[in-house]
Order: sequence, then C-alpha cells, then structure tokens
Amino acid sequence: MITSFLTSLLPKLAALLNRQQRASFRRPLVLFAGIPVLFLSFLTPLSPATAATPASGYWTVAAGGQRSVVFAATVLNTPTLENGSYFYFTANKSIGFAPNSTIAQNNADTVNSTSNAAACDAGNGDLRLSWHLGEDGWRAGCSDWLQGSSEPRAVYQSSSSSSLFTGPAKNVSHQTLLDNGWSLCYEDTYSFSLAGDGSELTSACTQTYVLLAGGDGEAGPQPSFPIASSPAEVEAGPPGIALTVPNALGRDSAGLPIYFGSHKTSSYGDYSLELTGPQGRTVLASGKSSVYGGYVGMVRLPAGLPGGSYVLSLKNTSAAGIPLVLKVNLTLDASSRLQSHSPG
Repeated sequence: MITSFLTSLLPKLAALLNRQQRASFRRPLVLFAGIPVLFLSFLTPLSPATAATPASGYWTVAAGGQRSVVFAATVLNTPTLENGSYFYFTANKSIGFAPNSTIAQNNADTVNSTSNAAACDAGNGDLRLSWHLGEDGWRAGCSDWLQGSSEPRAVYQSSSSSSLFTGPAKNVSHQTLLDNGWSLCYEDTYSFSLAGDGSELTSACTQTYVLLAGGDGEAGPQPSFPIASSPAEVEAGPPGIALTVPNALGRDSAGLPIYFGSHKTSSYGDYSLELTGPQGRTVLASGKSSVYGGYVGMVRLPAGLPGGSYVLSLKNTSAAGIPLVLKVNLTLDASSRLQSHSPG
C-alpha cells in the first residue's frame, strides 16, 4: 500500500523536498494516513531557505491559469473565467484578473478602488490585480494608483497543472510558488511601462501555465492551495493524507517548512492543518481538495512560538466519509528551537 502510494502523492511531495535540498531541509519526518497506514523517515537538515522576490517574501495577490487563456486577447470589460479567476488582456488598456466577472477597465480595472471613491471590500477589491498596458501602474489588491511605485510584480510559469491553485489568493509566498513548481519568467516594478501589446510578458513566459503576482504582501503563515489532480493521476495509489516535518533538531522553529497533501480523499473535501500548544490553537492552512480529492501544500511555522509541547494535526475526510487525522508531537525549548518530534 505504501509502495503504490509512493507512485502517486509522495512524488509530488518529493518534488517539493527535492527543490528544498538547494535551500533548506533534505531529510524529513514523513507520515501517511490512509485507511489507515503510517510511514516514517528521519534524515538530516541543510542550510536555511533563500530569500523571496518581494521584501516580505509574500505577494499581495496572485492568480494563475492556462497561458492560452490568461494571455488571450479580450474585448473591453469582458474577462474570461479560468481556474476560478476572471482574466483579461486588452491591448493598450490593461492585463489582470478579478474574483468575479465585473470589471471596469478605465484603463486598468477600477472596481472597488480609490479611483471611484469606493471602499475596497474584502473578497472583491483585495483580490484584484491590474497592470496598465502602454504605461506604468496600476493596482495590487487594495493598493492602487501605483504609477512610479517600487512595488514589485511578476509573472511565473509552469509546465504542470499540479502547480495551480484555484482562484485569486492573498499573501502568496514566493518560496511556496517555487516549491510547487513555478519559476519566474518576468519581473519588474509598477514604475515600469509595459508595451501596449504586453509583448514583454508573452515573449518571456511560454510554458503551459502562467501566474500573475503583484504587490509586497505581509509576512506570516502561508495558507496552502488545493492542487488540481488529473484523472490519470488519480488512478494510481491508495487514498490517504501525508504530513512531512523536517528533522531539524536544534534549529530555530521559525520558518520551519511543513509539507502536507492528500490523494483520492473526499472530492472538494475540507482540510485543515492546525498547531496546538501554549499559544492556543492556530490554523496554519485550510481549504478544499480538488474534484479528485487531491492537494499538496507547504506552510512555515510562525516566529515567536514559546517553549513547550505542541501538536501539529492534519485533518481531512476519506471518499467514504471516514475522518482522517495525522498528528506530530513537537517540543520547543525556551529559545524556540526544535527539541524533539514524534508521531502523535
């Protein structure tokens, strides 16, 4: 059962871990719970992770989809739905995305912005990104009028659908994007004037999937995003969830990467990754699995955790409705260094 599982979900987690070999921890504690199964492996740490493109390490807002749709020409104020976001690319106007089909390209999308004296609402204005084509500016979420601004922006690309998360998202970690298979293909600041046809973007970013990101977000624990498994991927391996904790004994727990995922669990099922300890209960990540019951993600432990005992819990539901739970016990010393970890 473990062998077949390694041919399905764990290769995705392994891909994340292999990328981390260049930057962080090579050999982790891996747990897998199916119906039910437990798998453990202890190995050793390497050097700290590399810095991200935004100063905070997090983008204010980001969304991705098929390049053929994201870069497809659109008529004014007529975005195209792709992977949970509404993308538009109107020559000499703007390129960007919105959480719904209502946009106002004047020239950039000004819905829910200071341009029309409207409040920037959560779940609407804060999930919009718009770049002028033919001039500089304009918005990253609720930050607008960014002409001449040093705020960063970028386009990522990937050849795999497993890199995608659904819909626009806030405070997206640059490192998490890299860990999930994205690579930077274009980056500048909002002060740079793009060509009217956006040719800098289309010529630099040529892989099957692209992701637009803008603004310097807020550092903090990064929510994960469901990974869209394909029907072919679903055929191999048993159902279950996996949790990976680096064997970083003696290291500062701040920023410690935690990898997690599922395979053939409940379709669009809710999952959560929680940390319980002296600080109380903290939800590190939550969301829904793909239609095929799959997701893979990574979060980092927050800074400033007090010394003491903690329990890291990944919760999900099987396709048959059976609760799935994986737990790891962590102990931190008075200086917040990882003292021990073991299966819960």
